[in-house]
Amino acid sequence: MRNTPKRTTAPATSSRTTAPATATAPDASGGTGAPTALHGRAAEVALLRDVLGRGTGTVLVDGVPGVGKSRLLREGERIAAGLGYAVRRVGLGRACPEPVTDGRPALHVLDDAHLLDERAVAELLADDAVAGPHDGTAARGVWLVARRTATGPRPADVLPPALPGRTAIVALPPLTAAASVDLATDLLGAVPDAPLTRLVASAGGHPGLVVELVLGLREDDALRITAGRARLVREGLPARLTTLTASTLHTYSAECRNLLRVAAVLGDEVVYGELAPLLGTSSAGLIPALDEACAVGAVISDGERTAFRNELTRRLIAESVPLTLRRELRREVAAIRARSDRSPGQVPARPTADDDLDGRRRDVVRLVAQGLTNQQIARRLGLSPHTVNYHLRRLYQAYGVRSRIELLRAAQRRNTPEAP
Repeated sequence: MRNTPKRTTAPATSSRTTAPATATAPDASGGTGAPTALHGRAAEVALLRDVLGRGTGTVLVDGVPGVGKSRLLREGERIAAGLGYAVRRVGLGRACPEPVTDGRPALHVLDDAHLLDERAVAELLADDAVAGPHDGTAARGVWLVARRTATGPRPADVLPPALPGRTAIVALPPLTAAASVDLATDLLGAVPDAPLTRLVASAGGHPGLVVELVLGLREDDALRITAGRARLVREGLPARLTTLTASTLHTYSAECRNLLRVAAVLGDEVVYGELAPLLGTSSAGLIPALDEACAVGAVISDGERTAFRNELTRRLIAESVPLTLRRELRREVAAIRARSDRSPGQVPARPTADDDLDGRRRDVVRLVAQGLTNQQIARRLGLSPHTVNYHLRRLYQAYGVRSRIELLRAAQRRNTPEAP
């Protein structure tokens, strides 16, 4: 009988799991060997314990690269071993383990399931150690599977119906701000000061980035730890992160890499009408590269806007572009914005910030400060999303900024009442 997957998006939490295990950074970030406890995943660990307690079922862990899928699998292995399970790692590049013959329950662990093609899936389900009653299904017990969040159908999607029991699909969310600080504190052995806390927060709850950031800062001797407090003593991003970013970008297609680098220079939002002419294509021509950028976790789209997943990622990608080229790209996009604002036969005057902060635009800034999206602002003000976007572009031009965050900072500097 085919089981019905149940999707579970466990809420992020800053609580530590019960008796957190010590793990290594590759499980958290793909990286380093630095010890770290599991932070901010209490709900997900509770689900693992529940399934392991039942003795049958499947947990399918979805998430972007570096969000901690492998780390959660290792925690599942630790819990299962404590409950008397025989832990069996299966998948690509692994010799299939011997079948369990001593009566113990089995936990089958499959990481990176998104890498499996149709042939690999068929071979996996046919292996004696993991096969069920030779009907194309897997052996009973508990299955713990991790795969990268992506778009479109994948061969590994045939796995859940073939796996035993009920399937719970866990979409790993970013860590909360508190959990990110807990992770940094664990790595440092000290509490971050305010500037360091803000830098950690720029990772947007991405545990892999937090780990690499902290370790890189230590390698660059950019931190001082005294009396249990860690403080930044040097500006700039660590060489470890810039090197990692460069090598990661080169694993993407040239089209995706170019899109990300240009978009990162222009701001936190991906504006199709500006990117297309800069990249010599149409808005429709951007779709394959955008799909790839979403699949690798660099950007995120909510159906209304596409933006970088976090400020640290955007900054790292932008700084991979030479400074002189960054300046030229900004000049080019300023010309594109000026042309888009110009009516036929009309020479536009550059607006001032005071001109652009009256009427509707004052309301737009106020609602942006509340964290509303363009669609939500449009509904609140009775406007179309296109009109809201137009007002934002004029505000960006008036203040000489390129993102919502920069707009709010500029408004705050001018002591406008809308600033947060």
